[in-house]
Amino acid sequence: MHAEGDNITLETKRMIIEIEKGIITRIFNRLTGTEYVSTSTKTVPQDFHTGLVYVFPQIAQREEKIGVVGATPSPAKGAKVLLPTLMSLKEFDMTEMRKVGDRGVEYHFQSKDESASLKIEYFIDKKSSDILVSLEGEGKRKGLSAVRFALPPITCRGNLLLPVFNGIKACRGKSPFKFEGTTWGWPTGWQASFIIFDDPLGGLWIYTHDAKRRFKEVRYNYEGNGTWSVAFDTVNYAPFNLHDSIESVVWRLDVYEGDWTIPVRQYKRWIYDTYKIKEKEKFRPSWVDEIKLVIKHADYMSDEQIVPFLELLEKYVDPQRTLLFMTNWMVSEPVIIPNWVASEHGARFNREARKRGFRTMYYANYIGITPNHPKFDEFRDHFIRNPYTNEFEGWNLKGEWSEATDIKLYYVNPAYKPWRDYQISQFKALFDKNPADGLFLDQSFLMFNDGNGLIDGQSTVEGNLAFHRELAEALPGVALGGESINEITMQYESICELHFLSLEMKRDSDGNLNWEINPAAFDRMVPIVSELVLPHTHPIGYLGFPDTRSSFYAGWRDALHIYRGILTLTRPTVDEIKDPESEVRRVLRRAFPEK
Repeated sequence: MHAEGDNITLETKRMIIEIEKGIITRIFNRLTGTEYVSTSTKTVPQDFHTGLVYVFPQIAQREEKIGVVGATPSPAKGAKVLLPTLMSLKEFDMTEMRKVGDRGVEYHFQSKDESASLKIEYFIDKKSSDILVSLEGEGKRKGLSAVRFALPPITCRGNLLLPVFNGIKACRGKSPFKFEGTTWGWPTGWQASFIIFDDPLGGLWIYTHDAKRRFKEVRYNYEGNGTWSVAFDTVNYAPFNLHDSIESVVWRLDVYEGDWTIPVRQYKRWIYDTYKIKEKEKFRPSWVDEIKLVIKHADYMSDEQIVPFLELLEKYVDPQRTLLFMTNWMVSEPVIIPNWVASEHGARFNREARKRGFRTMYYANYIGITPNHPKFDEFRDHFIRNPYTNEFEGWNLKGEWSEATDIKLYYVNPAYKPWRDYQISQFKALFDKNPADGLFLDQSFLMFNDGNGLIDGQSTVEGNLAFHRELAEALPGVALGGESINEITMQYESICELHFLSLEMKRDSDGNLNWEINPAAFDRMVPIVSELVLPHTHPIGYLGFPDTRSSFYAGWRDALHIYRGILTLTRPTVDEIKDPESEVRRVLRRAFPEK
């Protein structure tokens, strides 16, 4: 470490970082000779400064677009909201700079109105040679929601890579795909806590080893000419009006030489060690590794078609290596969730399939409850609320999916143990009566910073882990699956569905409502999260994976291949299986060339 006035230079074998009055001004990769800090004089956008984030009551001035992932509120016009507002470092004066041994430095700041203080520490980690950054803030007023660490404008000759949508190159334009955010919340949207600036020779990456599982956010904006603004928030637990202080997670800066898999594999080693993945493999049945084909909505047919369908299918597949994903198995008139009771049709399909050696998996949901459920009012006090709008979190509550269904789901906080007990007791009764090989948990990736606060000291992240652990212990030998995947859910899940970039619900060429993948999205797909979770968790096609007859099918097939997923079919018909020239038979030959 070298000091000259208020300027500090931190050097390791891999990198050089220069800091001026608490702000990084240079990042140099010694392995590749690459400078990352832009020399442009363009003004940094307001939201991309280091500082403290407070929430202030406001009236929403416009209708926000409803999304499925991300970290920001989506209020209706005129609604009362808590608006996150940054008190940036520009509003502070530096009061002290203090060396920390021979490897670190602390900067102390006081706001000009003396209402808040902020400390920033930079430190060279002796073991890893990473540059560590931590922040602490406090103030006189409540409502302190987050502390933000902003990088200087970063120039990258390659791409900004993010573990969202299972792995993407960030959008360089003003027109991101539907549901694509420029702010992502961990772990629901931001599936693992790192980002990578990947250039032709190597790269710079920023990450955290956060074993306490704090809520975090990353935001980015493309400024043109290969330059990005990027900032990271550590978020207090809601409700925010309780807080007047905050400590960040420890952010780590490092560089590498080679391709993007180098930092991803390094982060993977941390995950496997910290979360004791090897020990949790006892909950992962070995047959999962042998699966070559997944059939979605496998039980769609009428009762009289069950046996002919299965007998025909087993001529072209190895049943032991074929997973039949059942979605039509439960009593469903009317639809009540959770109500995990097999109908006569569902029980028969499962029984006939297992008799022939097929692997079967039930569809279920881990977090949702419908308004017609008899225990709806009993769990109401523990419905998750958005910490900014105070609205209930849920699915289709505003009719955003009304074209597809009238089902509405309210989300119950999984940290509430009576909810976990109720759900798991139903699953236990289901498997005791109608055993199957797997149980799929729809929406298992959803974890919110609940506006109601912690339950018994636990966030929804801790509740999600407890749900998975207790379920795995209650159903030994059963493979758990889930929608999407992240570094939390992968710990107990053997199978995961994948969301892909650019999903949009449209009608295909036959007029059927389905999910389309925009062909332009393929240039931005990178299998980052698959690299993290394989071979512990195996990706498969999404629940909305189109039938092979759909004009949208090829896009899903090809995207699943990029992300290293198991071959997936949806509702193959008897006629398609019989036709040697059909796409279904082509997939069957690819999965089982020996048949």
